[in-house]
Amino acid sequence: MRKLFLLCALLLLLCSAGDMARADVVIDNVFDNSIFRNYIKYHFDTDKDGLLSDTEISAAVSVDLSTWPSVESISTLNGIQYLTSLRSLTTGATNLTRLDMTSNTELVSLDISANKKIFDTVNLSGTKIRMLYNTSSCRIEYLDVRNCTALKYIEVWISYINTGGTINASGCTALETIEGSLFLSSLDISGCTALEHINCSSYFRVLDLSHCASLKLLNVNGISPYYSKLKALR
Repeated sequence: MRKLFLLCALLLLLCSAGDMARADVVIDNVFDNSIFRNYIKYHFDTDKDGLLSDTEISAAVSVDLSTWPSVESISTLNGIQYLTSLRSLTTGATNLTRLDMTSNTELVSLDISANKKIFDTVNLSGTKIRMLYNTSSCRIEYLDVRNCTALKYIEVWISYINTGGTINASGCTALETIEGSLFLSSLDISGCTALEHINCSSYFRVLDLSHCASLKLLNVNGISPYYSKLKALR
């Protein structure tokens, strides 16, 4: 009898915890930017009650801001962490300087190519992102893709030629290629056992390749040997 009572109490506790975890999200409280907030209300608040229910959050799998009015006024996507089913994000011509998608673990596709400002940080660690690329109009200072185990390909512009940038790709066990105009000061590829190609310009002096048993091509000079400061390989 005592065991039955304890079991019922445990089940009640788990149900209560589940209800708390699925508490509705008050849109006005968590989405700071008014333009982004209006996008969320228009596309995902289907019953127009100012809240995002668990059902509405589950249905929010894609955000595409590329054609949304006044998108250039979006300087933050605070609140996007509540869209836990999000699989695709296109920022359009926003003015973001930081992007943290670590709570959006289902994310598969990201297009930040039209963003107008330099990103200080783009953090995608732990997501399901498969490919990452942008154009010369979008630059990043620090790219964090740690433990993105589905990521196979990185082609991005990192920072400006006179500053250098950083990529942390540690634990990306499926990563095969890193290339582009990447003027890197630091590249962490520990645990990248499938990596075959590195083709970029660099400012780093030491490059640790000890985990890259599959590496076939290494070019860290890029546009000109003048830009490479690599002194040692490990």
